[in-house]
Amino acid sequence: MDLDLNIWPSNEKMVKMLKPNTEKNNPRCLVFVYTGQIKPQQQTDFISFSVFSKEKREKKNKNKKPFVLETSFSLSSGAEFQMSPNPKGNDDAIRRSSKKPKYSKFTQQELPACKPILTPGWVISTFIVVGVVFIPIGLASLFASQRVVEIVDRYDTECVPQSFGFKKVDFIRRTDTNKTCVRVLNVIKHMKSPVFVYYELDNFYQNHRRYVKSRSDKQLRSRAFEGHTDKCEPEDKTDKGTIVPCGLIAWSMFNDTYGFTVNDKRVEVNKRNIAWKSDKHSKFGSNVYPKNFQSGGLIGGAKLNESIPFCHLHVTVK
Repeated sequence: MDLDLNIWPSNEKMVKMLKPNTEKNNPRCLVFVYTGQIKPQQQTDFISFSVFSKEKREKKNKNKKPFVLETSFSLSSGAEFQMSPNPKGNDDAIRRSSKKPKYSKFTQQELPACKPILTPGWVISTFIVVGVVFIPIGLASLFASQRVVEIVDRYDTECVPQSFGFKKVDFIRRTDTNKTCVRVLNVIKHMKSPVFVYYELDNFYQNHRRYVKSRSDKQLRSRAFEGHTDKCEPEDKTDKGTIVPCGLIAWSMFNDTYGFTVNDKRVEVNKRNIAWKSDKHSKFGSNVYPKNFQSGGLIGGAKLNESIPFCHLHVTVK
């Protein structure tokens, strides 16, 4: 069988170097060996070549197509390239000799799709429909928000005597000063029950890793783990002994008392059933009492009654 070897780019030297390998006698396999010399660290070009058969068609092979193989490769000394003919023709041979994936309309993003034409009429109609749907929702939300009665009062600066100025830490450390601050807020709008009271604290870094880990759940659960203060530093021990509860979270406890009156009559605040059952029965032990709490040089917020166990204190604080 006669073969024509076409190489691109055209180079006679390459044609001589790229010779068929006659050692492998495989009637269905063509092997070409590049015998040229390549210098070290020399960048090689990609060569594309085609092989065509010149064999005359016989009567019995009229329906068979002459094979045509095309490929591309990077030259290297002694490199061997093998191509097998395919009776189906050129397309399958090219697909087999390359690393390209099988053609698919899905992978090539050629599936049929509807693409709207953004005409002025179409855009205006869309906005009108969206407005008709969302305008009533917005009006209902605005009406509901206006009925909410909210009163915000910041009293940390008002409750510090002027003699201390901005020295709030000194005011907290002093034990001979009265730290009781009374603020009266008048509600001029009608408030439906239930009425919720929230307090907001800043600069506590409650999401900081060191602050969150500075507590001992075992110590709060049972008196047997009273000395378990590995993660409570620096609020773990004092000269009098172990701090219960230990850690920065307990040390920075905040406490306020809220009272409500209507027409000079005191309204009772319900404190029952406001804590989780798991907290009362599992998380906080009934035999764990505060000990050496807020007895250091720099005290935190409130003080705890050492005669009340944590399971009851937690309900009160909640």
